[in-house]
Amino acid sequence: MYANLIKAKLLVILVLAIGLNGCVYAHGNKKISDVDSRSQIKRGVSTKADVLSLMGKPAGTTESENGEETWNYVYSKTEVRFTQFIPYVNMVAGGSDDENHYLTVLFDKNGVVKSISQGTSKGGGGGIQDTFK
Repeated sequence: MYANLIKAKLLVILVLAIGLNGCVYAHGNKKISDVDSRSQIKRGVSTKADVLSLMGKPAGTTESENGEETWNYVYSKTEVRFTQFIPYVNMVAGGSDDENHYLTVLFDKNGVVKSISQGTSKGGGGGIQDTFK
């Protein structure tokens, strides 16, 4: 009887772990996480129309007094670890894995790419295993 109860609990934990493994939250423009797409933007060659066609609408824009314009793109993805949903286990092995991308394109007053800035950060947190990374 006791062995059957343990097996049942383990089965429930296994089902939950498999079912909850895909909890992903994403926000922003996923295109900027693609290296091939970003590499098609060429300084001194690409125009606003080219960048708009490749990357889509920016998250934000700013225009300077000298006529230059900056387009900002962001993409963030958080994947919650399935262990976050298991009582007691989540205290030491829960948390999430995070990935953030940014792309900033500066256009000159003629609408041609003057500079490109891009970056990616990856990390995680919430579990004791993250302390030792």
